[in-house]
Amino acid sequence: MPVPAAQVEAIRIGLLELYQVCADALHHDTARHLRTRDGLDAVLARRAELSALDALLEQVGWPGQRAGKRAVPRRGRTRAPRDAAANRGDAVS
Repeated sequence: MPVPAAQVEAIRIGLLELYQVCADALHHDTARHLRTRDGLDAVLARRAELSALDALLEQVGWPGQRAGKRAVPRRGRTRAPRDAAANRGDAVS
């Protein structure tokens, strides 16, 4: 299902906000790993989430990039990064 061109910028901004949350969480998880020497599972999971968001941003473009007049097709069934929307503005644990 295509995304209407009029909504592309809002989607780009939302994805970039999720990207920021995920990058912050990766920083937090990495610092915790270095401090506690716990397993890398949380760090690796965050990297995968950040990579998925990066791929989505490459697909639809980054905020401020010129939007085409045509709808942007969605490819595949990309799962939203875990807990990202729930943690927006909250401390990540």
